[in-house]
Amino acid sequence: MTNDETQTFVLRRSSSAVFLTYNILDGGRGREKELFEIITAQNADVILLQEVAEKKFVVELAACLNANYFIAESNSWRTIAVLSRLPIRDASSFHPRILRHTCLQATLEYAPQKTFSIFGVHLAAPAYTFLVELYRLRELNLILKQMEQARGGKIILAGDFNSIAPGDKTDFSYLPLSLRLSVFLRGGYIARQAIARIRAGGFIDVFRTMNPNEGGYTLPASQPNTRLDYFFVNDALRHNLRACEVVVTPSGVQRASDHLPVRMELDL
Repeated sequence: MTNDETQTFVLRRSSSAVFLTYNILDGGRGREKELFEIITAQNADVILLQEVAEKKFVVELAACLNANYFIAESNSWRTIAVLSRLPIRDASSFHPRILRHTCLQATLEYAPQKTFSIFGVHLAAPAYTFLVELYRLRELNLILKQMEQARGGKIILAGDFNSIAPGDKTDFSYLPLSLRLSVFLRGGYIARQAIARIRAGGFIDVFRTMNPNEGGYTLPASQPNTRLDYFFVNDALRHNLRACEVVVTPSGVQRASDHLPVRMELDL
């Protein structure tokens, strides 16, 4: 944590906060300018980034946003960072060896003596495949168990889950040939257990709740056909939901990463 984490920050609006989750693809190398433009345009209060590779990118972005930051330790060279205009009261990494990457956990203060917990994840890829979905379930079960420490408070879970939600439609036309063949050989079956597990644990799929009839596709950014990036909240935040959308502007968002960002707004 940096930028004088004990300093008091004020939300952009007195009653709401904007959150962003974004997989920036291999550290955003060579695409930093476009990523800065996309991220700063959202005027978000709290940002979760997946596939962070270099501290410099996070430090410069945090300075641009006048935000605190925390970068998690990871089992791979890809990690997760949180940038926050709210004070970060506590932050840590959860990365047992079974996790392909890491889980970032942080406690943020949105008003004097009032906090919420945010957990950032990046589950194993690729999506669709049943065996990797079983691996994601193992990762997820450990993460959900770790999250029990925050039970009773307000909780946000977000990131790149590399998993398809029950009921979500997908378009196989643009999948790599190997994945299309894998799905074909399973009779069109798509593994959806991970997101079902989160929902069964009492967490609310924010985008689907706010947009029941929209695809919400986040991958690939140039021609999205699959939803892999999510915000979930627990019941304590159920009535705080204001909006959730996939970010499709500015135009550079189609080139800056293979994922599109997801933006959520909550009353706090």
